[in-house]
Amino acid sequence: MREAVADGVAPEVERPAAPVAEQNEARFERRRQPSIVTLAALAASTDLTAWTATTLDALESMGLHGAHVLLRRDGQLALVGMRGLPAELEAALRSGGEVAGTAFESLDGGAARIGWLADGAPAPSLSSLIAVAGGALHRLLCTTPVDEFWYAAHALDVEARGAVLLETIATQARRLAQAAHVEVRWVSGTGEVLAACTSGGAAPEERPACCVGAAHEATRLQLRFGKQPHGELLVSGCPLAGGATLQLRRFATLAAGRLEVERLRSEIGLLAREENRTRAREERFEAALANAPVILSTQDRSLRYTWIHRPRYHRPEEITGRTDFDLVLPAEALRLQMLKQRVLDTGEPSHAEVTVTVRGQQRTYQMAVDPVRDPWGAITGVACAAVDITARAREAGVREQLLLQREDERSWLLSVIERSPVGILLFEMEEGDERITANRRAAELLGHAVDPVRARKVVAGRLLHADGSPIALHDLPSSRALRGERVSMEEAQLRRLDGTQIPIVISAGPIVDAAGRQAGAVVTFDDISPFKELERMREQWTSLITHDLRQPITSIAGFASVLAEHPDLPQHLRAKVVHIVAAAKRLGRMTADLLEASRLESNQLALERQPTDLAALVGEVVERLAGELQDHPVQVEQGESLEPLELDPERFEQVLGNLLSNAAKYSLPGSPILVQIDRHGSEAVVGVTNQGGGLPVDELGAIFRRFHRTDAARRSRIRGLGLGLYIARGLVEAHGGRIWVETEPGRSVTFRFALPLALD
Repeated sequence: MREAVADGVAPEVERPAAPVAEQNEARFERRRQPSIVTLAALAASTDLTAWTATTLDALESMGLHGAHVLLRRDGQLALVGMRGLPAELEAALRSGGEVAGTAFESLDGGAARIGWLADGAPAPSLSSLIAVAGGALHRLLCTTPVDEFWYAAHALDVEARGAVLLETIATQARRLAQAAHVEVRWVSGTGEVLAACTSGGAAPEERPACCVGAAHEATRLQLRFGKQPHGELLVSGCPLAGGATLQLRRFATLAAGRLEVERLRSEIGLLAREENRTRAREERFEAALANAPVILSTQDRSLRYTWIHRPRYHRPEEITGRTDFDLVLPAEALRLQMLKQRVLDTGEPSHAEVTVTVRGQQRTYQMAVDPVRDPWGAITGVACAAVDITARAREAGVREQLLLQREDERSWLLSVIERSPVGILLFEMEEGDERITANRRAAELLGHAVDPVRARKVVAGRLLHADGSPIALHDLPSSRALRGERVSMEEAQLRRLDGTQIPIVISAGPIVDAAGRQAGAVVTFDDISPFKELERMREQWTSLITHDLRQPITSIAGFASVLAEHPDLPQHLRAKVVHIVAAAKRLGRMTADLLEASRLESNQLALERQPTDLAALVGEVVERLAGELQDHPVQVEQGESLEPLELDPERFEQVLGNLLSNAAKYSLPGSPILVQIDRHGSEAVVGVTNQGGGLPVDELGAIFRRFHRTDAARRSRIRGLGLGLYIARGLVEAHGGRIWVETEPGRSVTFRFALPLALD
């Protein structure tokens, strides 16, 4: 380019220096590419002053501080524009010296330079600005008209991408053609059609109506690089002269080359991204493979290892080229070789669990062996994947041992149950269903084999209460045990298939597993016919003995009473005869109690019921027994009046007499005895209360048993057989009533019995 000298130098543009804080902040701003507006302003500059101001604005927009523009004239430095330079820097520049830290870029072959204070690499778009600024300066300094094609070619050096590049091509094409509208269309490397026009590069669906309409009559120039089309230029708004058409075609060729570079850059970017994704996938695969609990290996047809991944007990070089016989025991290697050889022979994958000894330790692996084929399908070796399951195999062995142990224990338990001398029914619950196991003795007592599923329903109709009434299914001892209750030594009757009934005693209880859940129930029962026979014989013997004793005892008591009333009997003998009378009467009461208990046990008790005024009967009994109650006054209290009851007066007197006698024995000397009569619903309730030490709570359940006496009664040496309360309970229950005891330890005891007001 020919040098030219400006007619004059534009006056220096003085601007105040920016604060240091603002300068530092500007360093960290995101650097922007010079806009199309800035490039257009440079192209439209008519003097050096406008060109300098526009250039300085563009430099500052890129974050370059201390920017200045210099022009040379005959080797002398002439300052055109400067902003924010320190005084020493300005002096150095005027004197032609260089300043450290200042970067320069030449424009137009050295005729001019632009500079800035450098603190790093210049913005990537700086070369674009230099190219456009150099072209504009060339136009201003040349004495001949500028070559517009040269300017447009320089403008294509703008480091723009995508739509910005299209805008630059459209702007420069319109300048070359001096047209009203220019539109450029480009097919990108991804196959997407992009477009830009002279209105600023709007998307195709947003372009001005003038561009869309003008495209119908536009001159179309194909953008080709070599033989590959990249798009087209649409120029409209003016006829093209011959020179302009030539320059525009030359520019279209340059633009196609620039778009080819852009396409290649886009494809390279796509390839780079795909390569990065592939590398990331490989890294993830390697990481997963490195942390996977599996050993991978390949072997050739001779079953020599060609590759192994992550061997645990050897280095890879210790395994490659060797066989299994070199690594493990011969017997173990033989099993491995047979497994892999079968895959080589059949071509079918195989799976197996193998145990090998590695450096003295037994390890168990789950192995999968697959054939390896070449591209033509021939088998060239095997690929193996081995997962170490030693811990799982050990746990499985422990579980198997526990199961065997449990099976042994179960067999032992079933053997004990089978040989037990009592009948045993074992109910096991499994997922809501019950299974019943019965021993030989149970089958003998039932008279048939036990159905493992329907046994309870079969027994429900044949198991009876002691009094002969049937027991419902939900009240069976097994049903109660399955609900968590315990049944202990209850008497019942079992009706066999032949119609005979046998008395049995039955117990039941729940079975709870180690976790505390109910797993079933167990029922034991046995025939007590021999014991019942012995008891019957004992009761019969007792009844006979007591019956035979009554007459001599009565005779002794009678003769002793007559003798005690004889007037000639000496006084010292009279006292002994009175003792004989008392002893005979006590012996008579004891034999009477034994006889009554025997009748209760043998169900031979007969009641002679008749309508009776309960209150009047109580008063008569109290009056008759007043002499036998020693010094204990009896107080009778009556609540609501009662209608006559159907009862046996003699038996009622026996019940009340036993309770009053018991109260007199165990109450404090001289303390009163309270008899209460009241009505509670459909029952008449009689209570006898005495003041004394009370009863221990733990003995209340046994107080009505035969021959039972409390520890306090035995220690007090009070005479008795323990039959009074037992007989009282039997007589009350024979009347259809019930009896119970209430106590306040250390204060009082109350015995109450209730009789139904009306017979059912």
